[in-house]
Amino acid sequence: MAIEWFWARGTLVFWVLLLTGPLEPELISQPLMDKCAPGLLNDARSDLPRLFYLVVDDADTFDVKRLNQGVPLDLIAYYQPAHIAFIRTTAHILREQLLPLRAVRFADRGHLTPREEQPVPGHNLFVNNIRVVHSRQPALDGTGITLSIKEFGFDTSDVDLGFHFLPTPNSASVVTPHATIMATLAAGAGNSDPAGRGVARAARLVSSNYVGLLPDDATDYDLYEISVQNHSYGVDIENYYGALALAYDKSMLEHPGLLHVFSAGNKGGDASTSGPYASVSGFANLTGNFKMAKNILVVGAVDSFSRVLPFSSRGPAYDGRVKPDLVAFSQDGTSGAAALVSGAAALVRQAYFEKFGLAPSSEAVKAVLVGSADDVGAAGPDFISGYGNLNLKKAVDVVEHQLIMDGEAAAGAQELFEVNLPGNVRQAKITLSWNDPPALPNATPALLNDLDLWVRPPTGPLLYPWVLNTSPHSDSLVLPARTGRDSLNTVEQIVIDHPAAGTYQIFVQGHAIPNDAQAYALAICWDTLQHFEWTCPVNNDPAFAAKEAILRWETTISGITGHVDWKPVGADQWLSVEPDVSIETGYLRWLTPDTFTAAQIRMRISGKEFVSDTFLITPPLRVEIGFNCPDSLLLRWNAVAPATLYQVSGLGGKYLEPLLVTADTFVVLNKSDYPQLRFTVSPLSGDTSSSGPFSATPDVSAPGIGCYVNTFLAQLNVENQVDLALALGSLYGVRQIILEKLQNGAWVSLYNENPTALQVFFTDVAPLIGANTYRARLEMENGGSITGDAITVYSAGEKQYVALPNPVSAGNPLYVLSVVSDETPQFVLYDALGILILEKELDDVLVAIDLPALPPGYYTWRVSGGTSKILAQGKLLLKP
Repeated sequence: MAIEWFWARGTLVFWVLLLTGPLEPELISQPLMDKCAPGLLNDARSDLPRLFYLVVDDADTFDVKRLNQGVPLDLIAYYQPAHIAFIRTTAHILREQLLPLRAVRFADRGHLTPREEQPVPGHNLFVNNIRVVHSRQPALDGTGITLSIKEFGFDTSDVDLGFHFLPTPNSASVVTPHATIMATLAAGAGNSDPAGRGVARAARLVSSNYVGLLPDDATDYDLYEISVQNHSYGVDIENYYGALALAYDKSMLEHPGLLHVFSAGNKGGDASTSGPYASVSGFANLTGNFKMAKNILVVGAVDSFSRVLPFSSRGPAYDGRVKPDLVAFSQDGTSGAAALVSGAAALVRQAYFEKFGLAPSSEAVKAVLVGSADDVGAAGPDFISGYGNLNLKKAVDVVEHQLIMDGEAAAGAQELFEVNLPGNVRQAKITLSWNDPPALPNATPALLNDLDLWVRPPTGPLLYPWVLNTSPHSDSLVLPARTGRDSLNTVEQIVIDHPAAGTYQIFVQGHAIPNDAQAYALAICWDTLQHFEWTCPVNNDPAFAAKEAILRWETTISGITGHVDWKPVGADQWLSVEPDVSIETGYLRWLTPDTFTAAQIRMRISGKEFVSDTFLITPPLRVEIGFNCPDSLLLRWNAVAPATLYQVSGLGGKYLEPLLVTADTFVVLNKSDYPQLRFTVSPLSGDTSSSGPFSATPDVSAPGIGCYVNTFLAQLNVENQVDLALALGSLYGVRQIILEKLQNGAWVSLYNENPTALQVFFTDVAPLIGANTYRARLEMENGGSITGDAITVYSAGEKQYVALPNPVSAGNPLYVLSVVSDETPQFVLYDALGILILEKELDDVLVAIDLPALPPGYYTWRVSGGTSKILAQGKLLLKP
């Protein structure tokens, strides 16, 4: 008999455990069950090893108990800040020997490898106003920020990722396309292609293995200065506050500058099978109890028109908290949305540091991102889109206008802030955020430190934050937000529509703070009346000729329609695009004209005109490598219009750098002057003030790119002739194309023509029996010559099967030439008395056969088909 004391939900419980036999499930006390995640012991009789998380008092105590009791388990990992052990053992042992230990506070189901939540790539930096920030503030690129991608590894050889990769012991060894896409969306440099540009292209990138799903070691976040960690993965729907939720809340509390960003999940239409929201279809379907953490950012997905996608997982969290926090664009899963928000968090951190000279807390970054988001759907937050759609432009504006405040609230104490709102404000948002201490597992609600936010306007009643109906019914969960006191969330937001000018007093009170004072951050964001701004196109945004473009704008003008026009730069007349467009939509589809020109867009609203930046309408450019010789390189591309200038750029140490401008559609580069391995081309407007989108950047060293000769193929056809095919990269400087054959030790010309095409085809109608060797040779206009590699083809001639050499010397291999056939014939060798020497399948056109030690003399060989039909036979002379 073993006697143990343990804490269960704040109560000291006395437990007597008989270790002489297994406990029946019905004998497990309720306090013991309270130490388990929901449904954890449903299959408690299983003897198969499983994974579990144990929240323990501390590592030393747990280890002593384990050794004293002789418990058979494997300790896979231990997260010290939250005292969480990741173990492998059986459900029997968990129930009978571990749960009753006082040192064990909580047991949760373990996860070894979660599921990625975006199977295919998606790229759009316009929906969330990321491209606007890149254009207006190019220096805001993530410099000085370290961003971690926690999942499998990403491709560090990728030219968009490799130069800012920071290797660590935590780097995942398995590389996946999903992780590479996430790293690219968050921080891709854009060197390979415009779609390779991420949000924070200069941020340092770290890979962190997510096996076990626990946060990284505490020292790693500090050692590598990681301030944003992206988590684009999920498991099953788990509606409870478990070990991993505790761990991530603790992680952010231990590291005040660290923000964890999670994808919401791709189960938007599903229902939870447990918890207070069980069977409520379409709600409370976040994928993983780690997404129940209070301090993290959880991100759902919208399409390119800011509509929440059906698959995007919804809230509330298990205790009614608002989740997701934000939404962002993603094409096929919430993974990409989280990656964009992670990159946006990096830029907000950089902007904050450059403005204030110190690093922001994670609650400040969270307050800025949430407070600047564009509302989606009904007014206020909801359990489908959270607080709205990421708007990076507004987030950066909040930082640059110093509309961020922080403080600490003690129990019962109030802190006062004042802000003066001008008279032309359409809407103001005040957002409060704090990182709450981790709760006990299974706590309901999870909130420990309860802060209250309210605002006293210059006149009128006090204003309170949004609250939502949390009743576990689908009709209740879709009700619009109302205002009141919030006692659930670590984010509170007050929205003031059409505020009167004057001083607004913002109060933060420590409603319930059991221990130390609670740190918090405030972000204030407002927009002005009659505001209109084009967000696409901005300077040099891509617009391809005769393709659909999406024009985008921000506005506070409502209730009327506008007229959209366009014109080439320098033209006097505007051309109508859409005479009656709804202003509130924020976008318009436009089929661009089939032309090449610098252009502008204009919106006319009630006599006012809003003209866009200049951009270039252009056909897409496709760059090819004509030849890659030891001393020179030829690039060529399609012409977009007559008399167009082109900017040629090359990949430098980190990014693409301008090299030269040319009016030609090709350029020969001397490698001593241009040693770069990747090049791109972009068209320029007539005055070179505007440039179009740059082309993809092919890799000079990629296979299949040679010094003029890209490929040369020789193949035996069914008529026992040899087809030759030559593919050239360029005809630049080529005078003659010659195809040659080796005969009697000398090269003989089979084909000799002036160059007219990049591909040449020729058939040798009389190949030799045995080896036939060919090559391509180019005679150049400068008197030089370029010779390709030789290729050998074997022919059996009309005999179909040939054994050679004949005679063959002892100790050397025998080769058998055969025709191409669907069946696999059999080669058989006999001695002079008809005794079988060897058998060999002829599974290729040319098969080498090692002969055994045989006396010199004549031997007989035979080739038989699948029906034992003799296909060929002959004599073989073996010489000493």
